[in-house]
Amino acid sequence: LPSNNDPEDNCSSNSLHLLPPCVTFYRVSNGASFGADQQLLDQLKEYPHFHLKEAKGKHLDKCQIILVFCIINTRIESDVEAAMEQIPESAGDKPVILVVMHHTRDIDFFATKKKWKKDYEQVQLDVEVLFHRTEEGLLKCEKNQQAVEEILSNVKHIRNKVYQKWLKGQKRGTERGGKEKKQEDGGGKEERKGEGGGNYMKKEVGGKEEQNEDGGEN
Repeated sequence: LPSNNDPEDNCSSNSLHLLPPCVTFYRVSNGASFGADQQLLDQLKEYPHFHLKEAKGKHLDKCQIILVFCIINTRIESDVEAAMEQIPESAGDKPVILVVMHHTRDIDFFATKKKWKKDYEQVQLDVEVLFHRTEEGLLKCEKNQQAVEEILSNVKHIRNKVYQKWLKGQKRGTERGGKEKKQEDGGGKEERKGEGGGNYMKKEVGGKEEQNEDGGEN
C-alpha cells in the first residue's frame, strides 16, 4: 500500500477493501489533562491495522465508540459520574471506553480496582492512566503502556465488527446489482403463444417491434 495515504480517507466505504478499516470515536473530557488525552490517542493511532478517526461536532450517528477521559480532581466516584453525564443522549447505547486519569508523578501510584461497568452498563472497558503537568502529560510507565494495549485490544474487536458489517453491505449490494442486470437483460423480450401453436417472440429493435412465430412466416 502507498505510504502517503491519508488516514482520514481510509474511513470511506470505497476504500475499506484495500485499506485498514476505520473506527470513528467521540471524545468526552471533564477537565485539563495537559495534553495527556491527545498523547494517548496518538499512541493508539500508531497501530498499523486500523485507523482512529474523531467524530466532528455532535455527529454521534457516525461513530462506533465513545472515549471518556475522566480527570480525577476530587472524589473518584463523583468525578466519574460527572464525566459520564457529559455523554450526549444521542449516543444511545454505544459502547464506552472509560479512561480514568490520575494527576501524579508516582509511577507506582495505586489506583482503584473498581470496575465501572457495574455502575454504567455501557462501559465495556475501563483503564487507569497517570499524568502530570510537569511531565507534559502522560508518564512513561508500565501502567500507561498496559492501558494503551487494553484499549487497542478493545478497539480491534470493534474494528472487526465494523469490517464485517461493511462486508455484508457489499455482498447485498453485489446481489442487488446482479438482479437488476438480469432484469435489464431480459426486460426487452416477451414470449407468448401464437394462434397456430407457435411461439411469438416480441423484441424491440431500434424503436420498432419485430414479431416472429416459430413454424410460421418471418
